[in-house]
Amino acid sequence: MNEFPLVSVVLGTYNGEAYLQEQLRSVLAQTWPALEIIAIDDGSRDRTVDILREYAGRDPRIRVVINERNLGFIRNFEKGCRLAKGKYIALCDQDDYWFPEKVEKMVGAIGDHPMVYCDSELCGEDLTSMGRRISDLVHYQSF
Repeated sequence: MNEFPLVSVVLGTYNGEAYLQEQLRSVLAQTWPALEIIAIDDGSRDRTVDILREYAGRDPRIRVVINERNLGFIRNFEKGCRLAKGKYIALCDQDDYWFPEKVEKMVGAIGDHPMVYCDSELCGEDLTSMGRRISDLVHYQSF
């Protein structure tokens, strides 16, 4: 078995230029060595696609897919998941910021479980904590 199975990061984008570069930097800085990043754009009209292509030109782990028509949030992510080649899939929103050990910790926690997820801290535009987490707003289900 491969010591570092491939993790496919499916990054769904739509008019996300404001946060996208910071987000891409955080994913590319992951400590997990076996990553592919599938950036799937759902018809952006801002500079999102330009930013994705720029980063893909510098890093071969990034694959950019541009939808011919807008699929909507869920179907965009479903399409990205179908394109994933990794043993594991990590979903990523365009305005997320990931700590460097996120993927490593998630892979380490999954064990024999079919899925693993983590809580998210809500932050302002400058990544300053707002003092709340997603779990404060949404009831998580134990699987």
